[in-house]
Amino acid sequence: MPFTLSLVFPKEPVLAEILTRHIRIVLLKRVQLRRKGLRDVVSRDTTIATASMEDHNEYAEGVSLLRGEIQAGRAGRETSWRVDGVAEVQVKFSNVPVGRCPEH
Repeated sequence: MPFTLSLVFPKEPVLAEILTRHIRIVLLKRVQLRRKGLRDVVSRDTTIATASMEDHNEYAEGVSLLRGEIQAGRAGRETSWRVDGVAEVQVKFSNVPVGRCPEH
Protein backbone atom coordinates (compact mmCIF):
# COMPACT_ATOMS: atom_id res chain seq x y z
CA MET A 1 0.00 0.00 0.00
CA PRO A 2 1.66 3.28 -1.07
CA PHE A 3 1.59 6.32 1.22
CA THR A 4 2.77 9.93 1.38
CA LEU A 5 3.64 11.62 4.66
CA SER A 6 4.11 15.37 5.04
CA LEU A 7 6.24 16.85 7.81
CA VAL A 8 5.35 20.53 8.09
CA PHE A 9 7.35 22.77 10.44
CA PRO A 10 7.54 26.23 8.79
CA LYS A 11 8.57 27.95 12.03
CA GLU A 12 11.15 25.25 12.93
CA PRO A 13 12.52 24.04 9.55
CA VAL A 14 15.31 22.03 11.13
CA LEU A 15 12.73 19.72 12.76
CA ALA A 16 11.48 18.49 9.39
CA GLU A 17 15.05 17.67 8.38
CA ILE A 18 15.88 15.89 11.66
CA LEU A 19 12.64 13.91 11.74
CA THR A 20 13.01 12.87 8.10
CA ARG A 21 16.29 11.13 8.97
CA HIS A 22 14.91 9.53 12.16
CA ILE A 23 11.55 8.13 11.12
CA ARG A 24 10.25 4.60 10.76
CA ILE A 25 6.65 3.91 9.72
CA VAL A 26 5.03 0.66 10.86
CA LEU A 27 1.66 -1.04 10.68
CA LEU A 28 0.88 -1.70 14.33
CA LYS A 29 -1.62 -4.03 15.96
CA ARG A 30 -2.62 -2.96 19.48
CA VAL A 31 -4.60 -5.40 21.64
CA GLN A 32 -6.20 -4.00 24.82
CA LEU A 33 -8.04 -6.06 27.42
CA ARG A 34 -9.95 -4.69 30.41
CA ARG A 35 -10.43 -6.73 33.55
CA LYS A 36 -13.97 -6.98 34.79
CA GLY A 37 -14.57 -4.55 37.64
CA LEU A 38 -11.13 -2.94 37.35
CA ARG A 39 -9.92 0.10 35.48
CA ASP A 40 -6.62 -1.56 34.60
CA VAL A 41 -6.01 -2.05 30.89
CA VAL A 42 -3.59 -4.68 29.67
CA SER A 43 -2.10 -3.62 26.36
CA ARG A 44 0.23 -5.28 23.83
CA ASP A 45 1.62 -3.82 20.60
CA THR A 46 2.81 -6.00 17.73
CA THR A 47 4.46 -4.73 14.55
CA ILE A 48 2.76 -6.30 11.54
CA ALA A 49 4.86 -4.64 8.83
CA THR A 50 7.54 -1.99 8.40
CA ALA A 51 7.39 0.53 5.55
CA SER A 52 10.07 0.81 2.94
CA MET A 53 10.82 4.47 2.32
CA GLU A 54 11.16 5.10 -1.40
CA ASP A 55 11.59 8.84 -1.75
CA HIS A 56 11.94 11.98 0.29
CA ASN A 57 12.31 15.55 -0.80
CA GLU A 58 12.09 18.99 0.71
CA TYR A 59 9.04 20.64 -0.84
CA ALA A 60 9.75 24.00 0.81
CA GLU A 61 11.79 25.17 3.80
CA GLY A 62 10.43 23.24 6.78
CA VAL A 63 8.23 20.98 4.62
CA SER A 64 9.38 17.45 3.77
CA LEU A 65 7.43 14.89 1.77
CA LEU A 66 8.13 11.21 2.38
CA ARG A 67 6.86 8.50 0.07
CA GLY A 68 6.91 4.83 0.82
CA GLU A 69 5.13 1.54 0.68
CA ILE A 70 3.95 -0.86 3.36
CA GLN A 71 2.49 -4.36 3.24
CA ALA A 72 -1.13 -4.16 4.42
CA GLY A 73 -1.12 -7.37 6.46
CA ARG A 74 -3.00 -10.59 5.81
CA ALA A 75 -6.52 -10.21 4.45
CA GLY A 76 -9.19 -10.93 7.06
CA ARG A 77 -6.72 -11.18 9.95
CA GLU A 78 -5.59 -7.61 10.48
CA THR A 79 -8.81 -5.74 11.22
CA SER A 80 -9.85 -3.40 14.03
CA TRP A 81 -12.74 -4.35 16.31
CA ARG A 82 -14.12 -3.61 19.80
CA VAL A 83 -16.35 -5.12 22.47
CA ASP A 84 -17.14 -2.11 24.69
CA GLY A 85 -15.64 -2.33 28.15
CA VAL A 86 -14.00 -5.72 27.46
CA ALA A 87 -11.53 -5.83 24.57
CA GLU A 88 -10.29 -3.84 21.62
CA VAL A 89 -7.98 -4.51 18.68
CA GLN A 90 -6.67 -1.56 16.66
CA VAL A 91 -4.67 -1.83 13.45
CA LYS A 92 -3.06 1.49 12.56
CA PHE A 93 -0.06 3.25 11.06
CA SER A 94 2.43 4.55 13.56
CA ASN A 95 5.72 6.45 13.60
CA VAL A 96 8.31 4.65 15.68
CA PRO A 97 11.37 6.77 16.56
CA VAL A 98 14.65 5.32 15.36
CA GLY A 99 17.25 5.82 18.08
CA ARG A 100 17.46 9.25 19.64
CA CYS A 101 16.95 12.38 17.60
CA PRO A 102 19.80 14.83 18.09
CA GLU A 103 18.93 18.05 19.85
CA HIS A 104 19.28 21.21 17.81
